[in-house]
Amino acid sequence: MDQLLAKITNLSYEIWGIFVPGMIALLFLVFTWWCAGTVAEVVTFGFVAPAEVSTIKGFITLLNNEIKFGFIAGLAVAAYFSGHLLHWISRSSKSKSHGKKSIIRVCSCLRLSIPKPIESYDSYLEAQFIEGKQYLQMPPESTWPQFYPVAKAFLASQLQSSLVSTYQNKYTLHRSLTAAAVVWFWGSVLVLLLGGIFAVLGCPVEPKWFPTALSPCVAIAIIYGFSDSYQYNWKLFGNTLITEIYTYKRMH
Repeated sequence: MDQLLAKITNLSYEIWGIFVPGMIALLFLVFTWWCAGTVAEVVTFGFVAPAEVSTIKGFITLLNNEIKFGFIAGLAVAAYFSGHLLHWISRSSKSKSHGKKSIIRVCSCLRLSIPKPIESYDSYLEAQFIEGKQYLQMPPESTWPQFYPVAKAFLASQLQSSLVSTYQNKYTLHRSLTAAAVVWFWGSVLVLLLGGIFAVLGCPVEPKWFPTALSPCVAIAIIYGFSDSYQYNWKLFGNTLITEIYTYKRMH
């Protein structure tokens, strides 16, 4: 039973932390492709046709069941690998928040440097953190990066359910969604720039102006919200890990 619960926990991380952000990133990509209109066809020298709803529906209806299954499987694989790419990009940042204002945080995210809190848990839990290290028989000088993998493994082996994995999945999801929104923002800006250049040159090529112009604004709102909730859930992960170790110690 414990092994089954561990596998389910790992699977939930793959679903919420990897697959879901990858699928949403693909939706952003398709939406940007649709917004690009004839710009997509021109800049790819005819390789990528304009994405229209009627065309996509017609394409799907032409597929038989076997090909539809393969198409869906291909999308799932693409979403999974896209999710891993977003995960790698989002966690590679070394930037710390240091109590940055919202506008500075958003600007940092737009450089694909998603800041995380400088503290991994609230300072009022310092005494419980020290007790947790003692209970796990870790050296007093052990730091948070040394503590949390040991504590997480201990809780996984002792508890059937824990909020630690929940908050880890949430901060991973929100961090990756922030990265996906950043990619969407710059993709939309690029389409706008290309559309403006073609308009200046007098070429009969243009994107769908309104949704394309609206996309960066929506992307900024997503970046603002999810980068903040990522930091919030990051701290909740640390707080919960410490309190669950502390509570387990007191009860046993």
